[in-house]
Amino acid sequence: MDRRCRGGGLRFRGYAQPSGVDSVYSSTAVSEDSKSIFDPANFVPPKVPSAGDVIFQSAAGGWDNACLHYGPDVWLPYTLGYKEAADRLVAQIETEHRHHDLLVYPIVYLYRHYLEVAIKGLIQQAQKLLGDTVEVPARHTLVELWTTCSALLERVSPGDSIEEQRQIGRLLREFASVDPTSTGFRYPVDTRGNTSLAGLRQVNIPNVRDVVDKIALILNGAQAQMDHYADCLSDCIASGY
Repeated sequence: MDRRCRGGGLRFRGYAQPSGVDSVYSSTAVSEDSKSIFDPANFVPPKVPSAGDVIFQSAAGGWDNACLHYGPDVWLPYTLGYKEAADRLVAQIETEHRHHDLLVYPIVYLYRHYLEVAIKGLIQQAQKLLGDTVEVPARHTLVELWTTCSALLERVSPGDSIEEQRQIGRLLREFASVDPTSTGFRYPVDTRGNTSLAGLRQVNIPNVRDVVDKIALILNGAQAQMDHYADCLSDCIASGY
């Protein structure tokens, strides 16, 4: 199928259906020789919010529960979680070959937020290792965050991965040129009512994943290296050095 931008949508018995979206009636297989779902005798009321509903609760069995606040690194579950979610959505697109035009927004946002959280995690990890005041920046600008992070990594391991860090900076500047404040893939308009992503027409979703994977390799390496340095420092202190 030609994946160039398409217009219009499918129509089902007079109702417009956006391209790539499964019909809510698709599982019912409405036809002349089948029972109509519009017949009151066949109508099953949908579940709607009720007074007994709560959003956050524990399940009786263990398999449906997610555990929070475990492990010493509070940043790691957030970092891994956002990237894992994005990776799984891209894999679904590659397998099913549909919903590109809908899932592009959460996918790119998840990757962008992964990068932000990962970089902020490295900043606080480096600050702690260097004995600096641990102060994670509240801003969301990837380029500024990376500038701060890269300077700290240079102090931790001078001369290491200079070219790779430079390329990461270039890629983050590209990202920032499209989505400077982390709102472009979350909202269709910005705070001034301007159309988001106005200059962008197509996104190769697997390519976004592949490039983020390359960045992640360096970020993960930096984290592992600082973990090793921290362990060595702890051993030295414990040994009285």
